[in-house]
Amino acid sequence: MAKTEDRHADPLLRRFARAEAKRRMWDSILSETYRLALPNQDDPEANARGGKRDTEIFDGTAIRAVKWKRAKLHGDLFPPFRHWTHFLPEGLDADDLDAAAAHAWAGFVESAERKFHKAIDRSNFHLEAPLALGDALISTGALLVQEGTPDDPLRFEAVPVSQVIPEESPDGVIRTVFRAFDVPGRDLAARWPDAKLPAEVSERIDADPDGALRVVEATVWDPEEQRYDYAVILADGERRIVERDYRTSPWVVFRIDKATGETMGRGPVLDARADIATANKTKELILKNASIAVTGIWQAEDDGVLNPANIKLVPGAIIPKAAGSEGLKPLEAPGKFDVSQLLLKDLQDGIEAAIKGPALPPVEAGSRTAYEIGERRSDQMAVDVPMSLRLLSELDYPLVMRCLAILTGPAMAGGPYYIEPPLLGERRVRPVPVSPLVRYQDIAEAQARNQALLLAMQVDAETTLALVDRARYIRDFLEAHGFKPTHLRPPEEEAQPAAAAVEEGALAPLFRLLAGAGESPQGGDAARLSALAVRLAGSGEAAS
Repeated sequence: MAKTEDRHADPLLRRFARAEAKRRMWDSILSETYRLALPNQDDPEANARGGKRDTEIFDGTAIRAVKWKRAKLHGDLFPPFRHWTHFLPEGLDADDLDAAAAHAWAGFVESAERKFHKAIDRSNFHLEAPLALGDALISTGALLVQEGTPDDPLRFEAVPVSQVIPEESPDGVIRTVFRAFDVPGRDLAARWPDAKLPAEVSERIDADPDGALRVVEATVWDPEEQRYDYAVILADGERRIVERDYRTSPWVVFRIDKATGETMGRGPVLDARADIATANKTKELILKNASIAVTGIWQAEDDGVLNPANIKLVPGAIIPKAAGSEGLKPLEAPGKFDVSQLLLKDLQDGIEAAIKGPALPPVEAGSRTAYEIGERRSDQMAVDVPMSLRLLSELDYPLVMRCLAILTGPAMAGGPYYIEPPLLGERRVRPVPVSPLVRYQDIAEAQARNQALLLAMQVDAETTLALVDRARYIRDFLEAHGFKPTHLRPPEEEAQPAAAAVEEGALAPLFRLLAGAGESPQGGDAARLSALAVRLAGSGEAAS
């Protein structure tokens, strides 16, 4: 490896060579995993495009599970044509702003969020993002976010894992990224309009526009200047044709999981690779055994009359044989492969659980109680949500900040998606995810609070309701379940709670119903509930 590094005069290429040597150690395991789980997306050892990549696939459990999980992650993190992020000033909460600043910030947020999500939906983001998410399920996903035109400001590219050469920073985040790939000469000016090409390279492109040029694209984090140095180097001659610096990296490289001391990620598919390979081989043997069972293996006496080369085993065929000879007869198979079906089912269930997470009870499992469904759902969320939320630090935040840097740049001024920078001094925008995945946690917390309230009411309903700020509790409960705050009255317009205490025992039938007793109020309970409703209605509160 030292000789490979020493042959480069450019120090950036020497750094690239060291990172590439470490990265290429992953090609073998990634190639095997991609062939088994995502054969049509990328293979570090395959060069043919559009070819048959699934000829070695006999069991498609992993392929279906990866596509299902990829689509679910896409919908949970970045639901198309919906708002999935909110903006706050960095270092401040919304409650810390004074009235004038809060009003100005609210106007910025409303405009910025609308333009931001319109620009995302206008771009190719929802086509490229699932591809990168699929790569992250195996190892490492990579999105390249480039600046476009004012009418189409964002351009996304899911970079194949075979081209990504990451370098981890001391803080454990992938900031420096190299990429080595071939570019047709005629595309150089389109990809990098500011490229400074040597005269001999320009002549070569004029003579052969479709000829491929090997380039190394380097995005290097500078911790002292807090910026990214970007360079494009022609491998032939080691000449830098592009040099820029960015405030935000054009690369968004993310991982779901990793091992200690490693840079590349280890997703759930990579962890299930052994089961996937075993299930694929088991299915292959089952199919071979089935083909033998259908067509059979035959033997015949060589009596000079029967010619096996002219025999076709089709319905209605008449096969001649000599008198007294056994003719053509089937050869019995040495054994049966029935146990393989049980083994294959266990492997398939394990693969789906590893990639999709814990499953809910199947429909054919008979009667299922609401408690069982709730517990299974809780188990599923306990695994699914933390695994997916690990993507937010390396995916959501860098992605939003890069898009905002483009949309607030001077090149977009006057365009329909241009966002005026916020007028809060030097403070930057802090994205706050509000995607369905984050909503799952809010709903779980709201349900836990609701359960605590019901338990407390069983002990002492009067004291509990006297302690609880019911208007604020209901407001938080509605917002946690996705109710828009704009549809709620401002806090200053809310009706004041009744000052008089509720008579002792009046809420007993109410909290019995809330606790799930399942009874309807009868007799005196019904009368007391009616009286309570009248009192609450007279104090400006609604009772049901």
